[in-house]
Amino acid sequence: MLLKDGAREKLTKIGAENLTNAELLRAFLSCCGQEQAVNRLSQEFWDQVGDIVGYSLLTQRERQTIFSQLPAESLALEAAIELGRRVQRQPIHLLGKVLGSAQIGNLMVARFQKIRKNT
Repeated sequence: MLLKDGAREKLTKIGAENLTNAELLRAFLSCCGQEQAVNRLSQEFWDQVGDIVGYSLLTQRERQTIFSQLPAESLALEAAIELGRRVQRQPIHLLGKVLGSAQIGNLMVARFQKIRKNT
């Protein structure tokens, strides 16, 4: 199931952090089984929301109307956004005792090795 614009393929090849907001939304919708309607749904989303930050400013009722004919996808999007928020807020717990800066350095390298520089 590949989209015409390759959002899911890009997600697989280069990772979510390298996709635009529009590509992420299309990849998400296609994973929910709405491949045929992805472009229409994505356009409706952006028409109503304007910007990804705008989605957080909507009321629960307004959020439900965006995909009024697809309540499962609306709920899945809500869940995905909340999971992202929780991951961002969750503190990093170090396991065991930190013995020195080398151990902290190794933990940080492991944590951030997947992040690519935007140069």
